[in-house]
Amino acid sequence: MKRILVIISCIAACASEAMAQKLTSADVKELVNSKSYSFEAQTATPSAGRLKQLTPGYALKLTGDSLIAHLPYFGKAYTASLNPSDVGINVVTTDFDYQVSEGKKNRYEVSLRSKDKTYNADFNLTVYDNGTAYLQVISPDRQPISYNGYIQAIKK
Repeated sequence: MKRILVIISCIAACASEAMAQKLTSADVKELVNSKSYSFEAQTATPSAGRLKQLTPGYALKLTGDSLIAHLPYFGKAYTASLNPSDVGINVVTTDFDYQVSEGKKNRYEVSLRSKDKTYNADFNLTVYDNGTAYLQVISPDRQPISYNGYIQAIKK
């Protein structure tokens, strides 16, 4: 069983790298500074759990003045949701802070803070120069969770 998980993880990592290799470091810098891109999640790692492979379609999208997050959540929630079918991280807001800083070895640290009244969270995105990315979501009413994936330009 462990071998199968390792093989699946390797395939996902190779697929992520293959998708992200289409971007050059200049493309990545331009996307991060433009505030118009999408983070496509491929794996999720809960605080108290194992790595989970995700099906395509889970993303965090920035479109200039809007933040849209549709991500699954695995972990402990400290408060119950009013809508029992809304158990993931679902955010659509125009009220957020966006800060970018250049980190070591050509990577970018993007800090997003949602000030939305329905879902208040910090999204910390580390983007590497080849387009792969790591997202950590910290919320006051849930355990932290992280995602691995890649960024890409939003298709118009």
